[in-house]
Amino acid sequence: MAGRRRPDPRPRRRTDAILAALPGLLGGRPTALPNEPGQPVVTLEPAVPMPPVWIGGTSNAALQRAVTYGQGWLAALLSPDELACTRAGPSHP
Repeated sequence: MAGRRRPDPRPRRRTDAILAALPGLLGGRPTALPNEPGQPVVTLEPAVPMPPVWIGGTSNAALQRAVTYGQGWLAALLSPDELACTRAGPSHP
């Protein structure tokens, strides 16, 4: 559509990359940061247990992150009926 801009996908990719890297980082393992300049490999010390990760939001991307990376999801006032109407709802693989 003329005059309508698509959202910048970079923050979304960066969020997904950090969520994927978080267990390795907190676990004290050498972890690549592929979205950072030079793709550094970093090791954080001391290692700590991975805490539960809660994902908030009602966008399809947020719901998919909750399924992929999260141990919990903050519904942000979304009713079960509204959730069922989203593409990433309970029937999403």
